[in-house]
Amino acid sequence: MSKIIIMSQLEQRKKILEINAMNISSTEKSKLIFQTLNPTKKEIIQVEDICKKPLFCTHYNRYTYQVSKCCNKVYPCRLCHNENEDHLINRHDIDHMKCYYCNCFQKVNASCQNPECYKFNIKHSQFCKQCNLWSNNKDILKNYVNSLLIIDINTSLDTFHCNDCGICRMGKKENYIHCNKCNLCLKKSNYDAHPCRVNLKEENCPICLKEIWNTYNDSPYLLKCGHTIHTSCFIKTLESQNMSCPLCKKSMIDLKNHWNDIDIFLSNQKMPDEYKEWTTDIYCNDCEEKSNTKFHFVYHKCSSCNSYNTIITNVNKINQANVLL
Repeated sequence: MSKIIIMSQLEQRKKILEINAMNISSTEKSKLIFQTLNPTKKEIIQVEDICKKPLFCTHYNRYTYQVSKCCNKVYPCRLCHNENEDHLINRHDIDHMKCYYCNCFQKVNASCQNPECYKFNIKHSQFCKQCNLWSNNKDILKNYVNSLLIIDINTSLDTFHCNDCGICRMGKKENYIHCNKCNLCLKKSNYDAHPCRVNLKEENCPICLKEIWNTYNDSPYLLKCGHTIHTSCFIKTLESQNMSCPLCKKSMIDLKNHWNDIDIFLSNQKMPDEYKEWTTDIYCNDCEEKSNTKFHFVYHKCSSCNSYNTIITNVNKINQANVLL
């Protein structure tokens, strides 16, 4: 098997200057420059390999590293590249890969094609040539079920490639429908009731400000309001006792039981006499209606939807003689 190493851009420019300085015909110069810019399998050229220092992928379980055309560097995955460089990689434009075990550079394939390698022809459980995606990631739930069974089951994480999205998605293809307006795949169980937002796939997570739909190991969570965040960010937000969408402030989950608890609390609490006649103009984040309610130091209930997810727009201070202060 021939070994392919890709020359860095700086070395290519240096080589071209050397060729132009040669005392040969322009035809021969053009031929040498073409070979420098378009190496064949018979040529051995140099590469800028950042993997000389151990670099382990925190996103995927894989043993093939990709060669980035944009900077001629080797990274475990596109996410590792984007986190360490000042530019984004084109995931669809990858021609070569490097095996972690034998350090052999080769054409993109589902497995290492070096016969002398420990991983020769051992394919990844997920491989997509269109996305240049390699992964042996496991499904946590399947792993747990497998631990309870006598016969082993396939514990690989389910993925499928969506041509309309242009990338791979987690889950089984038969359970998803692509929405052309949102430009993403949604679960069939949520498709009919989902709020459509134009090109939702291009939005970033409002919590961590990172990509949502292009993240392989963190599934997106579609809120009732139509905004989307990472599932892990959604869980952390709830754990911090924040129940509102960070963008529109609508409730992220059903809080009817919580509203009922507040009703009971307020029924057992009396306001001081000097505040009894005060009222408050409020705006409800959930139903987007304006209303007027009795003043309270903390809680103001929407008269339209009974939500306490409201904001104060004005306080009407009235004294005991019913005179507006």
